[in-house]
Amino acid sequence: MIEIIQAVGNNDATGRLLEYDPSTNQVTVLMKGLSGAVGAAGRPDNIKTTANGTFWVAVNTGKFLPPTSPTGQEIDADGNVLRTVNFEAEYGSTLISEVQERGDACLNLNVGSLFASFVGVYTLNC
Repeated sequence: MIEIIQAVGNNDATGRLLEYDPSTNQVTVLMKGLSGAVGAAGRPDNIKTTANGTFWVAVNTGKFLPPTSPTGQEIDADGNVLRTVNFEAEYGSTLISEVQERGDACLNLNVGSLFASFVGVYTLNC
């Protein structure tokens, strides 16, 4: 983990944003020269699919060292942000690394961080 922090802190610009097409097994480079793996649109981390075909992305916005504002964004297949949930009240400026949708009757989000000693469980739309 320290290598990631050092790379971002040193403005490493060797990251790429890739698109994989499972029907052709082809990978396309969408962007080059990103600051590590977190150089596009804030600092996204771990894209997770949902049952309805959208995606949840953990996004840390603001300055990296310190502070940051941990949020989760639900995004459709065209890249449109459908909703943003701010976790700053619970996580402060701690970086989050994952937002995973769970639930049946209620929409639950499980939020993880490499730097927190807990997993957040948030209920939306219940």
